[in-house]
Amino acid sequence: ARRRRRPGGAAQSRQRWRSDGRALQKLPVHMGLVVTEEEPSYADMASLVVWCMAVGISYVSVYDHNGIFKRNNSRLMDEILKQQQELLGIDCSKYNVEFANQDKADQVLNCQSTLKVLSPEDGKADIVKAAQNFCQLVAQQQRTYTDLDVNVLDNLLSSKYGI
Repeated sequence: ARRRRRPGGAAQSRQRWRSDGRALQKLPVHMGLVVTEEEPSYADMASLVVWCMAVGISYVSVYDHNGIFKRNNSRLMDEILKQQQELLGIDCSKYNVEFANQDKADQVLNCQSTLKVLSPEDGKADIVKAAQNFCQLVAQQQRTYTDLDVNVLDNLLSSKYGI
């Protein structure tokens, strides 16, 4: 069922969302959303993502344990673009939507906010690569195997993304 929008509804949403952002004492830089529904709603997820963008959250990660959003990324992208245009009335080129493990060339949008859509498969290759890098450091005698701990692994993973 499609929701019928009242005239001026988009302007009211914009105003309400701006006041939401101002009302927050601290605005997170990165918002993580975990999807647990078996049949997630594209419209609801797009609404959450667009709200995050509207209040100024610059990085949004969506983790979907079934990988539905990732498999159907164009459908999610279309819904986000539609809601950005309807609710924010903005040039959609201000936002960057990424799907993990895709080339930068596959990105359609670009700029202030970034959306990462993740599934259980994401990260496994990165952990393997970090382990290989650590083993290479041990082989080069720059580290010893006893140096490996959570912080070292975290640094190896973080250095890949510049976090």
